[in-house]
Amino acid sequence: MRRVLLVIDLDGVVANTPKKMCQLYPEGDWSYNNFPQHIKALFQEPEFYLSLEPIPSSISFLLQWRGLIDFVFASTRPVPIEVSKEWLVRHGYFDPTVYHVDSLEGKYKLTAELKALGLVDDAPFHLIPTPFIRFIYSWPYNRQYSTTITRLFSDGRYQSIYRIHNLQDFDYPLKKYLRIGG
Repeated sequence: MRRVLLVIDLDGVVANTPKKMCQLYPEGDWSYNNFPQHIKALFQEPEFYLSLEPIPSSISFLLQWRGLIDFVFASTRPVPIEVSKEWLVRHGYFDPTVYHVDSLEGKYKLTAELKALGLVDDAPFHLIPTPFIRFIYSWPYNRQYSTTITRLFSDGRYQSIYRIHNLQDFDYPLKKYLRIGG
């Protein structure tokens, strides 16, 4: 059986950061550059990340597929990696592999270097060609990004982004890819 490696973003995919942000900044424009300073300051605090609720279907998926899929977590959080690892352990995912990168492009580079099958993120803002599949975790703030258009780049490569509504959307494709069940 083939092993699969997936790179998973934490905030907005595993941690319910959008729910927390709606509570803290309900009237706001969700572009980071438009957040008031007191909201931006929260992103520097480990306690902010430790207080996030998990997305139950995401945790369930990760635990269900652990052992068959190698999950690597990637985040642009400006706090020590230990904070992200502690959050994952608190929610049942023991001994996680976590990388902190400086940008979404950093996640792309990490995913390519690891030769992962794909990257699951809620922020597909940089439409650059990648040698892996990209999945956008659907939220109201990212619905403007089309996933039905495949774009041709100057080097001749195509790029597709697939929209998923929760990590359980991977169940069928992964079973097919790994040839599990029928």
